[in-house]
This record gives sequence, structure tokens and C-alpha cells, in this order.
Amino acid sequence: MRRFMLPALLLLVLVPPGPAQYSEENAWRIVRGWYTTYLGRDPSREEAWGWVEALARGDDATHLLAKFIGTDEYYIRAGSNPERFVQRLYRDIVGHPPTPAEARAWVHRLYRESRDEVAYAVLTRYPPGGQDWRRHRERDRDYEYRRPIYRDWHR
Repeated sequence: MRRFMLPALLLLVLVPPGPAQYSEENAWRIVRGWYTTYLGRDPSREEAWGWVEALARGDDATHLLAKFIGTDEYYIRAGSNPERFVQRLYRDIVGHPPTPAEARAWVHRLYRESRDEVAYAVLTRYPPGGQDWRRHRERDRDYEYRRPIYRDWHR
């Protein structure tokens, strides 16, 4: 019996946990929050289902949110140009506008990478709840509204 206990214990300690999976109910709440926060509207069941299914399946929420932010609808809502996209992305994710140097760097990056790749880079560089985000939340009028959404999808 001890022969099996040690390997099993080592397996538990050394193997990282799998991706977080969400119940369908939690996934719906998260996706609904993304639609209202980033697109300013409620989703239809059909259009939200793919996002909900991916979260429930265990796909990485940060990657999914980056893809969501990289959609044409978000880009159009931001003003349909790279400069406005970066401005909107920063306000939505970081909570304040980018500095002129940051804006130039991210816009330049948009000419080499897709919108969802840039959104992912911003999300991982300035995760909601991270130090930079906390420092600037006082200037973010939507902070109290967005905070519960992030808490639900990022553990």
C-alpha cells in the first residue's frame, strides 16, 4: 500500500491543476458581463453560447476575453481605427487612458499583430486587480461595476 501512496502523492504535488472550468450558470453570468461591459448591450442566447461553452469546457478566460475584445463589434464601438481601439482598450482594461508613448507602442503593435493578440498582451500586462489597475481605479468611473465581473472569471 505504501508503494502506491508515495507515487500518488508525488503526482498530486507535481502535476499542475487543469484549467478552471465554470458551471454553465457562472459562465453565462461572466459572458453576460462581458457583453454589457465591453459592448454595452445584452447578448442573445445564440451569440453568447460559444463563449459560454468555451468557459464551461475550461478554455482560458483571459484568452477568451482577449478574443471577445478583438471582435469587429468591439472595434467598431471603439471607433474603427487603431488609435481609438487602443484608447478604448486601455480605459476598459487598465482604467485610464494610455500615455502618448504607450498609445504609440500599442498602435504600432496592432499593425503587426491581431486585435485579440494585442488585447491579450494588455490583459496580461495589466490584469484587472493588478497593481497598476488598483493604482488608477479611482479615476475609473466604472470600477465598481467591472470589479465583480473580473472576480467571477479570474480566480
